[in-house]
Amino acid sequence: MFKISKNNIDFKCYPAKMQGDSEESFVCVKNKSIETFESNRTPLYIAVGDGNKVGYSKNGVNWTKGVLAEGCGGDGLHSIAYDGKSLLIAAAYSGSNQSFISSTDGMKWTPVTNANKLMTATICLKYLNNTWFAMGFISNINDKLHMLTSTDGVSWNVVQNAHVATMAYGKGVYVALRDERNGAQGHIAWSRDAVNWTKCDGFTERVWRDGQDILFNGSMFVAVFTDYGNSHIAYSNDGITWNKSESGNANAHNIGRGVGYGNDLWVAAYSDGRTPFLTSKDGNNWTVSEAAKGVFNHGMHAHWIGDKWLLAGNGGVKLATTTDFNSFNRIESGLFNSQCKQIVTFLVTPIEYPDAKCDSNSTQVGFSCYPNFLVNVK
Repeated sequence: MFKISKNNIDFKCYPAKMQGDSEESFVCVKNKSIETFESNRTPLYIAVGDGNKVGYSKNGVNWTKGVLAEGCGGDGLHSIAYDGKSLLIAAAYSGSNQSFISSTDGMKWTPVTNANKLMTATICLKYLNNTWFAMGFISNINDKLHMLTSTDGVSWNVVQNAHVATMAYGKGVYVALRDERNGAQGHIAWSRDAVNWTKCDGFTERVWRDGQDILFNGSMFVAVFTDYGNSHIAYSNDGITWNKSESGNANAHNIGRGVGYGNDLWVAAYSDGRTPFLTSKDGNNWTVSEAAKGVFNHGMHAHWIGDKWLLAGNGGVKLATTTDFNSFNRIESGLFNSQCKQIVTFLVTPIEYPDAKCDSNSTQVGFSCYPNFLVNVK
């Protein structure tokens, strides 16, 4: 937030993007008077981790603890996803019957009642192709992996025995890292409907049950995972035929935790102090960040925020930024006990309702509904 003056009136300004606008902008408010000013936007970054913590930041450096409703979050928030519009959902791995939580502003969080009734431990959340996906366990962590799906984040359906640990979507196909558990053999698979899966071609290594991620950057897929002690990085142009990265396999160690993309660079995070972060220009040829070895005990996640990378770690440094993976700025957020798990970018989006009234969480100004936390500024 920043302040500006116009016609001797002070306005407080927050990042926003109006539906239909092609330009990024700020919403600037004084009481219930709203004007928009075109400018480069500072999004809201959301991070989740252990200690039942969620934090938000407007610059990636200064962080504020989110407010969770009583009993929310379980033992530690494990995953988070954003629908690109107005809804964030996060979930814990275990420890609570209210492990799913949601937010429409990134700051205040409440239980997702229907999802909490269906899944007790979640290993991954994704929003793909206008659908929410949650992968996890219905009864206990030794059970088969199941999946929940939802189109609105409120009502959820169970897909039994999905054996999917994580997913991506691109070029008309879903791609999953399928989990090896209770007789199911782990592998990379593709599907048109996220229900019926076919084993992918060109890659024979098995996918272990824990620690894995997959991402589509708009043109290709990259997956990081572990095969019973052997670390793997694989890539694909169509999501169906996959290739092994020889340099990735040779350099990566331990469990593949996350993969990110930004500024024409792929970044893989591994749960090992020897190779906490690796980088690649093409998804095939990978280089270990030597400088990261002295900073992170374990790499967890890498998220590009427009002018720098925001990195999540486990043990020692939990959050840091870098522009080149040669030097790092450590962030003492005070949010997490031992690890930051995942980071997303959230954008405040006023929704236009020309013929409808706004709900109790928003205020109508002109033809738009604005979240109350933007409007009710004194």
